[in-house]
Amino acid sequence: MIEGGHRSEALYAHALRMLELGHPGGAVEPLRELLASEPEHAYAHALLALVLRDLRRVHAAAYEAEQAVALEPLEAFPHRALGLVRLAQRKLAAADEHLEQALARAPDDASNHVALAALRRFQGRIADARALLEEGLEREPEYLDLHVALGELALDAGAHAEAARWADEALERAPDHRAALVLKGSVLLRRGEVAEAREHALWALRQRADDPGALYLL
Repeated sequence: MIEGGHRSEALYAHALRMLELGHPGGAVEPLRELLASEPEHAYAHALLALVLRDLRRVHAAAYEAEQAVALEPLEAFPHRALGLVRLAQRKLAAADEHLEQALARAPDDASNHVALAALRRFQGRIADARALLEEGLEREPEYLDLHVALGELALDAGAHAEAARWADEALERAPDHRAALVLKGSVLLRRGEVAEAREHALWALRQRADDPGALYLL
């Protein structure tokens, strides 16, 4: 039998792994179980918020993220979670506040650069988004979500060769990286290589059957 803190660590690690594998539904119960025994576990609230956001349960996600920030207002991850949920709610001023706080509190964590860049991209502030991602790349060059995000900006701008390069770099390091597969498929589709784009989409869908970007490629 796993005791106390070890059990909590195992539940949290399992939930995180489910989210990374593209199975957010499989992360809900471990986090609920963890929070039943440790209701003040701020990181579990924050992770559950991101899981619920991925499941499009945005109001429930907002509640969990608010709980996380209330419990650990000085930590970056709760602010990042709440900022991303506010972005999903299209509450941009609140998203800006919390994502800026996350980056200020943990400037070496490239996931904070990716999150704030996503907001800047949504706002149409493309130069700011690119600057954030390039700064993150300097700090954490192996963080593949940075490569994908830069590729998405290139694709938005019609720079297909650059977008393909970023996707290929990510896929060389992690051939099953779902977002990189979708990015490469998007480039191939815009080039008119429909069969190849479909192949990348199906590869991504094997990891998460409801990935919207992959479904669009079909």
